[in-house]
Amino acid sequence: MMPTNFARAAVIAGGLLLAGAATAQQPPQSYFSFLGSFVDPDSNRLTNEEGAAFDLLYGRELSPWLYVEFRGTTEVHETGRRGGSDNYRGAGSVEMQALWGERGIFSAFVLAGAGFAFNDLRGTANDDGALFGNVGIGVLSKALTTADLRLRFEGRARYEDVGPGMTDFRFGLGLEIPIDPTEIVIREVPVPAAPASTAPQPPPPGTYGTPAPPGTYPARPTDSDQDGVLDPLDRCPGTPRGTLTDDDGCRVAFQTEDLSLDGVTFETASSVLTANARTILDEVVRLLRKRSAQTVTIAGHTDSVGDAEYNLGLSLARANSVKRFLTQRGIAANRLKVVAFGESQPIASNDTAAGRERNRRVEFRLDSGYDPK
Repeated sequence: MMPTNFARAAVIAGGLLLAGAATAQQPPQSYFSFLGSFVDPDSNRLTNEEGAAFDLLYGRELSPWLYVEFRGTTEVHETGRRGGSDNYRGAGSVEMQALWGERGIFSAFVLAGAGFAFNDLRGTANDDGALFGNVGIGVLSKALTTADLRLRFEGRARYEDVGPGMTDFRFGLGLEIPIDPTEIVIREVPVPAAPASTAPQPPPPGTYGTPAPPGTYPARPTDSDQDGVLDPLDRCPGTPRGTLTDDDGCRVAFQTEDLSLDGVTFETASSVLTANARTILDEVVRLLRKRSAQTVTIAGHTDSVGDAEYNLGLSLARANSVKRFLTQRGIAANRLKVVAFGESQPIASNDTAAGRERNRRVEFRLDSGYDPK
């Protein structure tokens, strides 16, 4: 009969799964992981020798802090008996992972799960299948490459309902490989220039309070600079098309004249956003929620240090990182386009540190203005 503690752990794991599904955000982050493990088996397995295991798992985000993982395991326990057979074990399990921090930066996690294992004990005579449960803790390194490849270390205790009951301990180290949910849309395609502005025409009779001749109607208010604020309410008329503006039609404070997001920076040689960048992008989320009819192009740029092909990939990864941040906070993915320019469009000299810092940027362009129709 399954022990009471194991049954209780299975119920808790199921509850966590349902809670995570209720708070899931789109699009979810997902990843693969490969781990090799050292196994300290229970003495009831009739061996005091250490073992080894290999795990392949797939993980998927349910909420910013909760993930579900599907794991397959192969394992061998050395018996140490000359001429005797070793013990073999294969298993599949479902586990919940609660994460402290953010994937891509240094973070820690706890996990709990349950599954089914098949044991081949010293040949075929004692083969047995059994349920098991496990709990563990672990850490994730910060991103090691522009593709956000990460190191993963974990330790776990496992109780298996086989024979008199067995408790094993495992310590694993491996790689975690993210699956980016964002797509590559354009590669080295310039952002189209804003069309030439047209001089406003004199208002027809009946506009803004002027008495209208019988049988005519006042003209509809327009948004000449397409910033989302109608001309009668626009305190900063004539802003360049695509400029992020506030409720008065004026340029937002964190945006520089070249339409880049001032302060949106990344970890060195990485696409991981810094804490300051996430704070600024939270303000962008607020603006985009208010302007739900607008689409956005996110353009990534780098300085000229390093290989041009590497810089192109890095700029794409950084633009995708910004897109993922926005979609996780409720901005529809079909409103966001991604372009990458690498080092091909500098806005300052790459010969100075200050110039290179300006060139390492993410530009933000609003592609459509307010349509009063």
